[in-house]
Amino acid sequence: MDFLRGIAKGLVGLIVLNIVLVPLMVLGPLFYVIPFFCIVANPQDNFSGLAGKANSPVNEFDDIEMRH
Repeated sequence: MDFLRGIAKGLVGLIVLNIVLVPLMVLGPLFYVIPFFCIVANPQDNFSGLAGKANSPVNEFDDIEMRH
């Protein structure tokens, strides 16, 4: 009986682990790919802020203000 209880406890643990890990495995690559879809869908937008440059202007108006 203890053997079956141990098997049941192990199965429940694996099911809970899968409930936690499977969404991360599915959503992780999506969060990686979504920005590329946004760039492809809006090729005219300025995505320079995604590069992580600290002082880069976001648009041409910011660039003008930074020069003055």
